[in-house]
Amino acid sequence: MVGAYAYLLYQLIVFDDYAALWQQFTGAHTWQHLSLLLCFALFPLNIWLEARKWQCLMRGVEPMSMREAQRQVYFGIVGGFVTPYRAGDYPARVMLLRDKNHRLSGITMALAGSISLTTVIVLAGLPSLCIFFAGDTLRPLWTVFFAAFLCVLFLALLPWLIRLLARIDWRNPKLKELLQQLASMSYAILLRVLWLSFLRYVCFSLQMGLVLCFCGADMSISDMFIALPLYYLLVTITPNLPAADLGIRGGWAVFVFSHWGCTAPTAAMATICMWIINTLAPLLLATFITPPAKHPRLRQHLNKYKIQN
Repeated sequence: MVGAYAYLLYQLIVFDDYAALWQQFTGAHTWQHLSLLLCFALFPLNIWLEARKWQCLMRGVEPMSMREAQRQVYFGIVGGFVTPYRAGDYPARVMLLRDKNHRLSGITMALAGSISLTTVIVLAGLPSLCIFFAGDTLRPLWTVFFAAFLCVLFLALLPWLIRLLARIDWRNPKLKELLQQLASMSYAILLRVLWLSFLRYVCFSLQMGLVLCFCGADMSISDMFIALPLYYLLVTITPNLPAADLGIRGGWAVFVFSHWGCTAPTAAMATICMWIINTLAPLLLATFITPPAKHPRLRQHLNKYKIQN
């Protein structure tokens, strides 16, 4: 955590052209302001796609309306914000299920949803990682074919990999049960979840690209096609804590985007804008949509906690 903030602070200190940066920012064109408005407009779509994925996953466990799915997603955002690695996101969602016997199955579906998004981020980021380290020696066209090959191979082996993991004699009975429930999911549902994860990945990647345009990043569209997948790959694989989230995202943004000519303050400002739009704004909305004192199932948990303590 300290290292991430220290690296970000160092890059901001050594930058010595803030006057030109301020002039560029104050003289922003109309299309730059429109890009920021479009980024805000994509925020509801981002939440809707995650809620739709959650509704799809829970259809065979506890069917719910889209409104209830969105409410659980918002409450999961609160749980993920206050826990390391956002581990509390999905457990917070299953707390709102009507039947407490469905919680273990809900955790299984949550695991499937989390793995699907991580898979999309890794598959999209690996070609960018190759281009980043290989430079001009690697042709981008070959990386596209490489990414397509990885996607096809993964989709073909996905059911087999899940069944293989489920057959292993795990010492933890809960883990074994989780994997068996995951293996019982139909291939059609897995593909649908992966598709929704891919659409959500495209959505927040487009948001980041629009924010970079608003902040005045001098990057072409082709550069963003390489830089954005690499950025999200590095953010995803980095161990994270709530207090270090902004520092890690900002540090990786400076490291990655500066490779394509983006200044450190511009990358840091873009990261802060994205954090406000996709983390702080949902967090504030969640306090109004799912306040613990007004939600009946959450109120039961709070009362039980007060009695025990």
